Amino acid sequence: MASHVLTIERPTTGKGFWPAFFRRQVAANVRFWLGRINAHRAPAPLLHRERDNIVKALSRALQLEPAWELATDLLLTFHPYVERQGIWADWERFLEIGLEISQRQGNVTHEAALLDRLGELKRYQGDLTAAVACHKDAHRLGNRIEDVTRCAYALTNLGHAYRLQRKYVEASRVLKKALGGYQASQRG
Repeated sequence: MASHVLTIERPTTGKGFWPAFFRRQVAANVRFWLGRINAHRAPAPLLHRERDNIVKALSRALQLEPAWELATDLLLTFHPYVERQGIWADWERFLEIGLEISQRQGNVTHEAALLDRLGELKRYQGDLTAAVACHKDAHRLGNRIEDVTRCAYALTNLGHAYRLQRKYVEASRVLKKALGGYQASQRG
């Protein structure tokens, strides 16, 4: 991902600056990439080839309030590819912007998911204190919206961070809770 692709500092409404036709095209472009990734379970070579186009679509959509929800969906959908490829240079900023947008919109589901992704990134970077904080916040939000699977996922990630911190008792405790959450979500 080229650093120049992400040119925004903070998300804006995009009203007045972007012509209406351009705003519609940005949203359509994001829908296209979401459909392409989801419909075909896009293989890594395709994603690698199209990575710059996906990132451009994402960076533009994060600037336009009407496309924010689609942009957040694309951010979460494309994240596993970024994670597998280890392409973290600009990705942290994307996650932070997506998180800010989700908070502005009051979209707790996206906020929890993005916090978990940010926690994973922090864990990969070796910032375990920040990772723990992100995963705890993701778990708290999962509880708030009563999403058992989201809570279990956050606890699993929290357990990994604790394990890396050599806090084995805490890791064991949260991983057992995560297992219970996964089992409950399969029963429900």
